[in-house]
Amino acid sequence: ELPGKTKRYKFVRDEGWERKLLEKSLRGLKAECIEEEKKFKITVQLPDKRTQKVFIRFDRQDMHGNQIIVISSICGKIDNSLFQDCLKENANLSYGALGIAKLGEEDMFVVTDTQLAHTADPQELKSAILHIAQKGDVLEKVLTGQDVH
Repeated sequence: ELPGKTKRYKFVRDEGWERKLLEKSLRGLKAECIEEEKKFKITVQLPDKRTQKVFIRFDRQDMHGNQIIVISSICGKIDNSLFQDCLKENANLSYGALGIAKLGEEDMFVVTDTQLAHTADPQELKSAILHIAQKGDVLEKVLTGQDVH
């Protein structure tokens, strides 16, 4: 049985560790980072002069109370004809999964990954950010043909 309410975070880190981890993770990438209350929006430069926004959150926890890092990218509005293709694509992802999330009142396709915060490694986070950005951009191209998110 799943617990009804999660516990508080089990560990404490130095103030600002999230930004320091991201700074190390983003070294060597063409990316711009904006912070708002332990939430970060990273605009990653991709080939073909495209960009993809990746959102990083440090304010979540798993059902055991472990702090997690959530990495996600919005791909575009739901297209019912693509549900089966998206589920099949999940098996090919090395990081994360395709899913659905609300953006305001709209259901959107998103690519999301999570990592445990207390074992977070800059290189692993960098790889996840790049992968999520690239997969998000590919799906965005399919859904919209544009470079919006």
